[in-house]
Amino acid sequence: MNIHVTVQVPRSPELNQILDRFQHKLTPLLFVFHPDLVQLQGRLQRHTSREGVHCRLTLHLPTGHLSSERTAATAQTALRGAGDELIRELNKHKQ
Repeated sequence: MNIHVTVQVPRSPELNQILDRFQHKLTPLLFVFHPDLVQLQGRLQRHTSREGVHCRLTLHLPTGHLSSERTAATAQTALRGAGDELIRELNKHKQ
């Protein structure tokens, strides 16, 4: 699986751990697809201080594209929410 995540907020060890956990959750769900044909693209960017951090994740599969978005006060919360939503969509897609 190819992973491209653009982080436009300050990186922290906790943010890296969340990314690693998300990748470990996602990998077993994608075993039916050839690894070279799966691509995950993500972007974490700060909007105005009132809106917080916006996270967008897009998973490109041979059978289609899945995406999720989440805006939260912190980058960690936004990434967790978007990741959980993407996993739910992937489970629906596989059924």
